[in-house]
Amino acid sequence: CSIRLEGLTTLCVWSGNWGVTSTDQCALKGTSVLIKCEYDYPSGLVVTGVAWYQRQRISGLVHLSKIRSAPDHFRYVGNKWSNCSLRINDVQSSDAREYYFQFKTTLNNKWLSQRPGSVCVSQLELTAFVEPSTVTEGDCVNLACVSGCPSHVDVVWFKDGQPVANPIFQARREDAGRYYCAVQGQEMIRSASVALNVQYAPRKVSLSVSPSSEVLKGSAVTFTCSSDANPTVTHNGYSLHKDGHLISSGANHSISDIQPSYSGLFWCQARNTVGETNSTEVLLTISAKNHGLYLLTVICFTFKMTILHFCIQHSTSDINLMFVFKTRGVRSVVHEDIRNMAQINMFTLTNIYKTTKESGFQYY
Repeated sequence: CSIRLEGLTTLCVWSGNWGVTSTDQCALKGTSVLIKCEYDYPSGLVVTGVAWYQRQRISGLVHLSKIRSAPDHFRYVGNKWSNCSLRINDVQSSDAREYYFQFKTTLNNKWLSQRPGSVCVSQLELTAFVEPSTVTEGDCVNLACVSGCPSHVDVVWFKDGQPVANPIFQARREDAGRYYCAVQGQEMIRSASVALNVQYAPRKVSLSVSPSSEVLKGSAVTFTCSSDANPTVTHNGYSLHKDGHLISSGANHSISDIQPSYSGLFWCQARNTVGETNSTEVLLTISAKNHGLYLLTVICFTFKMTILHFCIQHSTSDINLMFVFKTRGVRSVVHEDIRNMAQINMFTLTNIYKTTKESGFQYY
């Protein structure tokens, strides 16, 4: 008789209550395979012995114990009442044979299966496929594994060494990586890895301004755009905008002599083949404040009238004094530290004027 079981043909031989059924198996080289087997006999009898044989071309049926192989290569995992399954570990090409089961009962008779359980060995390795291999975030991905065996082989999936719960899923950006399949329970038997590329629109778009502190009129300012995207945003994929108007294209934009008219809201746009995203707005304020020069006129009463002009220039680091001596029509300039001001013993402060660097010094 012939029975169809899970897509496999099982062969059985019956003689009344006597019979043995086994399934054909396909195995990848290096894996383990289980020949599923069941047997039956008339009630009241007791099984006294079991054995498996391999059919060889010249020697015919050979008991498995007589075949030179590694320890535990052939392992009987059945029992002495119904299960006669045989496991073959580390399957090699030489194991691609027909196998027969025999059992003996208390009637002192032996029953040998009339039809064998066959084992085929696939020389092909597992091959993994990611379909499609390049997707846009949100698309469906299907992982497929081909073994080369005509029968089904149970496999598990891994991404970058971590288990994958479902071989069919909607792609997220974090799903990008390398995938491989392996024989379930024998994960050392695995395929080569294949890549999944997940593309997405720019995110984390930012605009930075240097210097980021107070920007003074006439100084140099640089704008820089950045983002996280796949595919990566090209240089021309960035654009700088101010108050809704396009300023320039490119990831970087520099202004060497910035003016107060540049004050306003700036933002950056990043664009790739998937989409475009804007950064948050950055408020830029240009200050017209310059460090001042203060002109002081001091009249010193000495042997002859001498008019002393000096200028204080204030900066963040120090205070300097510029002395301008004008005596008898001859002018001389001496720079001194403010700490030396104590050298002037007697003076009268007459005028203080605030000027800029562009206006120069005034003399009185």
